[in-house]
Amino acid sequence: MKKWLFRITIAFVAILVLCFIAVKDDAQIWAALIGALALYFIFWQTVKKTFEYHKSDKLAEAKLNTYLDLTSKYTEYLCFLMFNFKDIEDIKFKETLNKNLYETIISYNKACLLSNSQTKDQLDIFLHDGLTQLHHSVLTNNVKLEQVFILEESAIKLSLILRNELGVKTINSIEEQILLRTQRRNSIVASSLNEL
Repeated sequence: MKKWLFRITIAFVAILVLCFIAVKDDAQIWAALIGALALYFIFWQTVKKTFEYHKSDKLAEAKLNTYLDLTSKYTEYLCFLMFNFKDIEDIKFKETLNKNLYETIISYNKACLLSNSQTKDQLDIFLHDGLTQLHHSVLTNNVKLEQVFILEESAIKLSLILRNELGVKTINSIEEQILLRTQRRNSIVASSLNEL
């Protein structure tokens, strides 16, 4: 970009020099000079803003893709745990769960790279206070299904934070209804698993 901008600046200087050579009247010289400087200023501001917007768009797209990947990974972890909860002591179950956690941590690190400080803090709380503690409970065979449901509710709240950073508009009353439906669904799933 700097070479390109340097060349444009040289072109403007050349135009100014030609104006001074071609025009002998002082008023015309000053008018040409002011006009050329105004054009240069407008051009410079346009180039600067265009690059800023382009950079901002690329960052927003990268955040979106990273947040979607993170959401996919922790959802995969939680769903696998919920749907296979009865196999919690099986070694293959734990190997798959370890792999899912590993992939979630990789996505978490990518998301932290792109997040603002507040979102990064919430991601850290979710991963370390929620997911890794739940994982430790699973590995020590000391987990209750209610812990999984609580973490799923935390994941819904985390998704609101991620959506807010991306600039997605939310209606809080609807989000609260979604959370209540999730809680009701989780109690139904818990009771049906207890019957098995």
